[in-house]
Amino acid sequence: MTRCVLRGFFLGLFALNLTTHLRADEPPQPEVISQDLDGAAANLAERIAAKLGELAPSNPVERHRIAVARFNGENHTYSVNFGNLGPIFQTALADSLRTTLAGSPAAGRYTVPRPDTLKEEVISGLNRGLDPESLSDKNIAAARALLKSYNYQVGIVGRFLTKSLPTTEPLRVIATVITPETHFTETVVISPHDANGAGVTGKDDLPNKRLSVEVYVKHQPHLSDQATAAWKKLELQRIKSPELKNNFLLIVPRQFKGYRYKLVLRNNGTPSLGGIFTSNNDRDRMFLAAVMVDGVSAFLRDELNAQTGKIEYLPDTRHFSRLPKRILTPPQKYIREDRNNSNTRLNGGVLSNGGGSADHSVANILGFQRGRNVADAFVLGEAKDSVGAGLIGSINEIGLISVYFYPEYPLPGDTVELLVRDAPQAIGTQRGPQVQSPIFKVTVQNVGTAPVSIWHILYRYDNDPNLPDAEPFTQ
Repeated sequence: MTRCVLRGFFLGLFALNLTTHLRADEPPQPEVISQDLDGAAANLAERIAAKLGELAPSNPVERHRIAVARFNGENHTYSVNFGNLGPIFQTALADSLRTTLAGSPAAGRYTVPRPDTLKEEVISGLNRGLDPESLSDKNIAAARALLKSYNYQVGIVGRFLTKSLPTTEPLRVIATVITPETHFTETVVISPHDANGAGVTGKDDLPNKRLSVEVYVKHQPHLSDQATAAWKKLELQRIKSPELKNNFLLIVPRQFKGYRYKLVLRNNGTPSLGGIFTSNNDRDRMFLAAVMVDGVSAFLRDELNAQTGKIEYLPDTRHFSRLPKRILTPPQKYIREDRNNSNTRLNGGVLSNGGGSADHSVANILGFQRGRNVADAFVLGEAKDSVGAGLIGSINEIGLISVYFYPEYPLPGDTVELLVRDAPQAIGTQRGPQVQSPIFKVTVQNVGTAPVSIWHILYRYDNDPNLPDAEPFTQ
């Protein structure tokens, strides 16, 4: 079952003085290929935690802070074709390391702040003239000095050992752990057929026309959100570059900087997805959509602040399979909330015939949802001010909208089998003012385990000198 919401990331290699831990007669350990990104992150966290246990501060009251940075490509840069892989692996590694250290002999000697905490500290550092690009394995001394400036004693930086994705080969990931006195490295390998759909293999064709994603800018800000005239559609183009095959480009007129925008997701009912989806009731299939903007979920994560006793809404960069999702019903149908209802399709809601304003086959996403009633509006701004700035290190890759569609599966008649899928002043999305965005939660009982359609939309201002070649796209 998947909790959803309806709209209204072995080979151990030591360095420096840690080499004494390996015996000359010790045979190399066999390379273990993790079948998914989460498994790779957990594997890496276990081995890093073991080494850090040996290096833990001797003072029982001293606690070292660990900064887990976003990993780059093998050439120390992060290309747009890595999509959300960087922030997703960053969060998975930080979460796994926090849990592993808490259950180890080094418990209480280290803290692992979440990436959103690092984000705020990176932004503060930018204002003090600190360059976050130094936080890499390119220059260990420079990285150590930067960590000290951020008040971190340990830093974990790394690279995906490929220049670009997708890849048909196992993806090697190298992590460098920088401590006050030394550093060491660990490597993990991720299968290209990541079972949870991390996007390592990538997409081989354009999205099926069954589902669509549209972007609208609110060019008439004085009108209400419900007024059709308030919104102007921005047309998508298909990027021609081979390394960005079947990704989209959205060119935003710079005049709209500071304006709000929204995403509109549609379930068109047809054509059939084909393959295993053979049910005569295919048109009646629901879809779930996980949305990420600049590497951050369109649903903010609610967390209780132990000091204030209040709920805080923080950026969520977990794997998209675990994020809250929007539900798209079949055309002319809607879901009515019913907390007492549970059946083979829904828990907490009832699927009913409808139409017009009650049609939930279309989802209008106005911003980063916080709670049941409001959202922080999507606002076009600068990359340095993006909700994802600092979470993913460099701001150069900010400006990516990703939508991952999951199908209701199976329906009666479906073939039952495991669903597995083989710049200057850059743009970014800020959290804007709170806008009305009522939602309620229901559970879809049967959902495919991997996305059946993935949309990556690279959005850029029209005066960006590095716009990729693109051609018109019609859905």
